[in-house]
Amino acid sequence: MIFIALARVWRKKIIFHCHSGKFDQFYFKGRDWQRFLIRWVLSLSDRIVALSPRWTLFFSDILPKAKLAVLENAVPLDHFTSVKSRFPKASEPMVLFAGLLTENKGLFDLLAVLPDLVEKVPSTRVLLAGAGDFKKIRSILHDQGLEKAVDLLGWVDPEELIGWYHQAHLLVLPSYYEGLPMVLLEAMACGLPIVSTRVGGIPELITEGENGILIDPGDRSALLEALAVLLTDPLRQAEMGEKNRNKIKEQYDIPIYVHKLKNLYLEILGEKR
Repeated sequence: MIFIALARVWRKKIIFHCHSGKFDQFYFKGRDWQRFLIRWVLSLSDRIVALSPRWTLFFSDILPKAKLAVLENAVPLDHFTSVKSRFPKASEPMVLFAGLLTENKGLFDLLAVLPDLVEKVPSTRVLLAGAGDFKKIRSILHDQGLEKAVDLLGWVDPEELIGWYHQAHLLVLPSYYEGLPMVLLEAMACGLPIVSTRVGGIPELITEGENGILIDPGDRSALLEALAVLLTDPLRQAEMGEKNRNKIKEQYDIPIYVHKLKNLYLEILGEKR
């Protein structure tokens, strides 16, 4: 708020780019005066940039639609595909979870279905990449007898994570709140099918049954079914993975993002595109 107010005092153009997956909750949980302050501060911006059309629905309820713009996240496709030959697919079915190891990301829903998943697909290996409460997670895995089926990788260097993307057979992210997750875009660039939830901008990224499977957050039965179905169908994995690579190439590659961002700046500055 301070930066926006100062920029307005100095008559600078302002772009407010919202990446939070819980900004709507932040707004609605505030008191009347807090919501008024948020609306006032945002109104000082020349553009409010959302990560997906779905997020503009929220902002259009509190701000003029003329101020809204959509700019999705993007990834450098060539960077993610160039190392594919160095990381062949794992021989056993491999599920990758990458992100904060927290309840909001749906981690504990995933842990809850793992015993049944391993029973359905006995050779399944699950990789958990990210920071979190390792003591609690290890305790759960110990109680379930899953220490050998789950690798707790901890925080993984971004370059190392690319290798895990290529070795895995699918990425799972059963989040409760999201903007437009970079981890999904990265996994898609590496040709992975996706199992995720209908939150934030994810439904605009994943088309049900075409390049992934979507479930409602907290629906553990659906999560188990989605993982089991994809892990036992290599042909479907390959088809979804190819569609994801193509989708990144056509809509979410970095050059496309740069072009959109440049046009946004020029529009605000009042110049021709």
